[in-house]
Amino acid sequence: MSGSTAGVVEIDSLSLWYGEQPAFRDLNLSLARGSVTVLVGPSGCGKSSLLRAITRLHEAIPETRAEGTVYLNGIDHRQFAAHELRRRVALIAQQPDPLPFSIRRNLEVVLRVRKEAKRTWPERIRDVLQRVRLWDEVHDRLDQPAEALSGGQQQRLCIARALLHRPEVLLLDEPTASLDPDATEHIEVLIRELAPRRAILLVTHDMAQARRLADQLAFCWPEKGCGRLIECGPAADILQTPQHAQTRAWLAQPDT
Repeated sequence: MSGSTAGVVEIDSLSLWYGEQPAFRDLNLSLARGSVTVLVGPSGCGKSSLLRAITRLHEAIPETRAEGTVYLNGIDHRQFAAHELRRRVALIAQQPDPLPFSIRRNLEVVLRVRKEAKRTWPERIRDVLQRVRLWDEVHDRLDQPAEALSGGQQQRLCIARALLHRPEVLLLDEPTASLDPDATEHIEVLIRELAPRRAILLVTHDMAQARRLADQLAFCWPEKGCGRLIECGPAADILQTPQHAQTRAWLAQPDT
């Protein structure tokens, strides 16, 4: 899954604070199209906060501020309207969050917002559900509540909803943490299939998953309550010859 060396997303000296408490500081990271970057590290080092900062979701949290710059295709992400940025950079949360509608309507709301011709909706819905390997499981019950789906199916539906926006970047915040092994495998296969056409950043605590999926591996570590990106590079290099003691200790733990 090696991709282009040009970064779709370039993160330059990014820091984030919640009030006076820094979540992470001086973070630099490049996300390339066609590549899966996996971000690992212990809890409390700002991994999820980074995803919020990339999508500017932190702006809705009182007394939160960011410094540094995130570039999307060379453009400061603050130049985009928030809704446009979040269409281009899709965020999938740990807990699936389908809308309280039918499976079909969960997808139709996106097509309506995008003002796509209504005659194309059935084909677009079928195509995107096939892409996330959900069509065969739900094609005969599209008008049933999305909340009746299993957790893994709900997560794939959320990814399908995001894909209808044609995002350039996909951010995944521990998307399989609450799923069983079979559902996890479905999501991992999907990540591999989606990677060639976009940049993907995956946050996970599952090092076995990181080993399976990562083209680029980034390792965060909390220092005095503040996250730092201490090592980043080709996954094979870091897994075989990590340069930092914290990375070596983390990798020495049994895979989950």
